[in-house]
Parts: sequence; structure tokens; C-alpha cells
Amino acid sequence: MRNAKEASEQAARIYEVLVSKPAFANYKRMDEAIYYYAFELGELGEETKMQAAYQRLINDFPNSPFISNAYLAFADFYYGKGDIGSAVRLYERVTQFPDSPVYAYALYKLAWCHLNPIGQFDARYDKSLNYFVETIKATIEGRAGSEANGKQLRRDARRDLVRAYVHASKPTKAWEFFEKVGNGPGKDESDARKMMELLANQYFGDGQYTESTYIYKKLQELFPSDPMTCDWQGKIVVNTLATDNKEVQWNETELLAKEWNKYKDADINKAAKKQCRDNALATMKQMATTWHDEAQKTKLPRTYELAENAYRFFLETFPKDEEAYELQYYYAELLWALAENYYASKDKNERNKGLEYFKKAHDQFVKALELKPDGKFTQDAAYAQMLAMKNYLEYDETGGAKKSCESTPRAPASIARPRRRRRPRPTTRARVRSTRPPTSRSATTPTTRSRCSARTTSTSST
Repeated sequence: MRNAKEASEQAARIYEVLVSKPAFANYKRMDEAIYYYAFELGELGEETKMQAAYQRLINDFPNSPFISNAYLAFADFYYGKGDIGSAVRLYERVTQFPDSPVYAYALYKLAWCHLNPIGQFDARYDKSLNYFVETIKATIEGRAGSEANGKQLRRDARRDLVRAYVHASKPTKAWEFFEKVGNGPGKDESDARKMMELLANQYFGDGQYTESTYIYKKLQELFPSDPMTCDWQGKIVVNTLATDNKEVQWNETELLAKEWNKYKDADINKAAKKQCRDNALATMKQMATTWHDEAQKTKLPRTYELAENAYRFFLETFPKDEEAYELQYYYAELLWALAENYYASKDKNERNKGLEYFKKAHDQFVKALELKPDGKFTQDAAYAQMLAMKNYLEYDETGGAKKSCESTPRAPASIARPRRRRRPRPTTRARVRSTRPPTSRSATTPTTRSRCSARTTSTSST
């Protein structure tokens, strides 16, 4: 930085002599000397002297090829000061010189003036979008000073016009539009797909989740075999979390798991494969544990069912994952809760459904034991699977299995319950509430009772 400043100071002193001494008044390239003098003054931060030099260039050499650069310098000065109205007028003056090497750049800055105005100047997203498109066109026509400048400016314009498109057009027209302005002229300049990804992300950032999802779905439709399809699906799931629609959330989560099943044996980039796996695993775990906790609070049957689906699908998809053991136990706990809920009903069919869920809970507790016989849940799982089977059989230790009972009981039966564990907070992308209910049994072995024996034992005990 010090060397650069010293170089500018030295250059400014030389140009100052050249442009101010009467001996050089007839110098044929005086306009060029004034321009570079003004430029170096700008580098040194001497704004007043810089403006005076540019103004002299404009007044004394109106036909100079450096006039457009002088207007551009003034425009950039006002833009930096936040005077967007003055900047726009000066950038527009630059565009009156279509053969200038800064013509395309002036169009680009006009696009930004209308995209991100400051002060009293209002945003005009339609104008901004048009100026970005004109910038791309100008670079292709060679009006950016050099091929390298043109390529870089074209890339920047394609990236930034997405910000204007969000407000100026519709997601349904995006791909057709981006195909026209996002590709070429070089074979290595195929930016339309990248622009679609940027658009989806911009919609998400602006809280337009439905529009974001539409773009990701369109990308999946256009590029079904692309390594990014799983990543796009993961972002669709994130979009659904803002909707509070659990059905949609589950449907998209299920599709994410299917993407992983497609990816795991595919010949694709290892990093993309790992990201897909991590996204699917974390998302399914988050859904299962979040819905499990919510179901405990709300007691809504559908929330329980969604949690059941998420646990089951997780365990089917990641049966050997290090977290499978823990989720296997929580899955069994969830099934136990469903069994209790259904069995407490006065409806015979609901009670029978509760019995079936006790059988399911038993089977899943057994699986937890099989996954890790010496795991941290071994004692609880062993005890719970035994109680679940007793409840399924409606086994009464005082009188064996029930022989008969009323089809419509007067009150829900008492059932044996295992001790419930407090689940730790999951280490997924978003923290979820995971508080288990308090312990519901004493340290001694409980008496298991069927709905018939409940009446019998209560009488004898008195």
C-alpha cells in the first residue's frame, strides 16, 4: 500500500508539471495527461483537485476519447457519496459514447443504481433488469475495453441480475429467460443453471419459500441425473419448515431419503455423496425427534403418526448408523405412547389397535437390544419389551390371560409402563425440544393388569 501511494504521488507530480506549465501548453496529448493526472489525484483521495482536473478535460477537450472516462469518474464519485440521482445522470452521459471502453461498465452501474438506490432515489427493478441485460449484450459486442474485462463483467451481470429478477418477473419464466441471457458466447460460459440456483437462494432469503421450491423442483426436472439433485431436495425440505404444513414436510423429507438411496451406490463425487447422506440423516432425525416431542405435548394422533413414519424410515434408510441405536429406542418409546393412547379409548377397535401397538413396541424394544446388547438402554429396553408383551396379551399376574370382559369398558384399563428416559438434544442442524415426561413407575416391579382384571384386583385390594 505504501509503495502504491508513493507511485501515485510521484506520477501526480509529473502530470501536474505537464498540465500546468506554459511550456507544455501545446502538448498534443494534453487531454490524456489531464485524464491520468485526475486519475492519480483520485487514487490519493484529493477529490477537489480531481474534480477540477476532470472538469477541465470536459470543458477544454469535448471531443477527447477520454471524455467518457471523465464522466464515469464523476459518476463513481457521486455513487460513492450516495447521491444516486447525480450518479445516474452521469452514467447516462457515459452511455452516449457507445464505442467507449467503459460503455458496458456504465450500463452495469446504472443497473445497480436502480437495484439498490440510496436516499430519495426509488428502486426500479424492471429498469435494473434491463440494464443488466444490456450490459451482457454490450460485453458480447466488445464494448468493455478488453475480452478479459468483458468476460468478468458478463459474469458479474449474470450473477447480479438475479436480484432484480426476483422483483421484476416470475419464477415460471426464469429458465427460459436465463437460457437467453445466461449462456455464451464462450463454451465455458454456461451460467443459466447457476443463475437458477442463485434465484432459488434469493427467493429463500426474501422469505418467498414457495417460489424457491418451484425453482429447485424445476432444476430437478431439468437435470434429473445431476449430482446436486440431493442438495436441491435438502433445500426444498428447509423451505417446507417455514410452512407449518407437516404433510408437505414429511413428503419432501421422504423424497430426500429416496435421493440418498439413489446416491449411495452411484458413481458420483464423494463430497456430494457425503453431503447428501448428512443432509438426509440430519433432516430425518430432526423430523422424528421434533414431531415426537410435539406429539407428547399436543397428543395429536397425526403428529404421532408422522413421528412414527420418520423413525421407521430413518431406521430403514440408516440401519447401521451410529445414531440408529438411540433412535431405535426412541421409536419403541413412541410406539408405546401410541399404544397407551389407543388402548385408553372406549372404542373397541381403537383398543384393539392399542394392543397391536404394544406388540409393535415390544418388537422395536427387542431390536434395540439386538443392536447393542450392552448399550445404555439395555436395562430399560429389556424391561419394556417384557411389559409391552404382557400388555399386548392383556396378561394378569393374579389370574393369567383374560378370558372375557365387557365390549365397552366403563373406564380405560390400567397398563404396565416402563421407566422413560430423558432424551438428549439431537445434534442436528436445528435444535429441537426433547423433554421426556417424568418417571411413571416406582422402582419396584409393577402389577400388570388387563382391563378386566383391573376391576377384580381393585375389589380384592380393598
